[in-house]
Amino acid sequence: NDAGKISSKTELEKNSGGGTKYRTERDHMMCKLMCLCIAYSSTIGGLTTITGTSTNLIFAEHFNMRYPDCHCINFGSWFMLSFPAAIIILLLSWIWLQWLFLGFNFKEMFKCGKTKTAKQKACAEVIKQEYQKLGPLRYQEIVTLVLFIVMALLWFSRDPGFISGWSALFPKYPGFATDSTVALLIGILFFLIPAKRLTKTTPTGEIVAFDYSPLITWKEFQSFMPWDIAILVGGGFALADGCEESGLSKWIGNKLSPLGSLPVWLNIFISSFLV
Repeated sequence: NDAGKISSKTELEKNSGGGTKYRTERDHMMCKLMCLCIAYSSTIGGLTTITGTSTNLIFAEHFNMRYPDCHCINFGSWFMLSFPAAIIILLLSWIWLQWLFLGFNFKEMFKCGKTKTAKQKACAEVIKQEYQKLGPLRYQEIVTLVLFIVMALLWFSRDPGFISGWSALFPKYPGFATDSTVALLIGILFFLIPAKRLTKTTPTGEIVAFDYSPLITWKEFQSFMPWDIAILVGGGFALADGCEESGLSKWIGNKLSPLGSLPVWLNIFISSFLV
């Protein structure tokens, strides 16, 4: 009887949330699924644009250094190549994660007019209220959105490939207009465009504007800038240049020269394994 009481108490705690933080096994699997979705979607989204992740920029820089006369990798060409692949990977990832964690129930997944439970309606109402608290778009948010769209358009139109881009407007300075030019230009605008006016009250009681605050100040930039990532990536470039200049890269290449007699696929496997 005691064993039965303990078992019943444990089961009650599990069902009530006392023994576990998940109400059902499906909720537990959904939590795992969402965590993996965030990681997978970040990786897939980073593939779509050349500025999506630092590895894309590193590859593009190495490619341009090795093939300086190609001029075939830019923001537009990278997007046209990687966007279809990202869509396919996204679809396959969804199918894989759905099958692995929740299983396939097409009737339930694509059922129209699902009846919501009281708890689901309450959750939806809370989300709706929190969204309404955000209020309408503010001036600063609208300007930021416009600057982001302008930056993307400038990236795409700099050198599309099938037509001449705006970089052709500067024939005397070939190679000067790059994606970095666009990023720096838009970045500087954030420090120049006013976000709000700073006012003060004069002794006569009149409120006058004496200055303005830009969209982002240098103090804000310093506090939010991921300096650790910049140092990490910059340190990697410095280390690579050091290995090249010191002759370490050449020495390692000479030591690995016997691998040249092996099949190509085996070379790729060994290189990947060593990395």
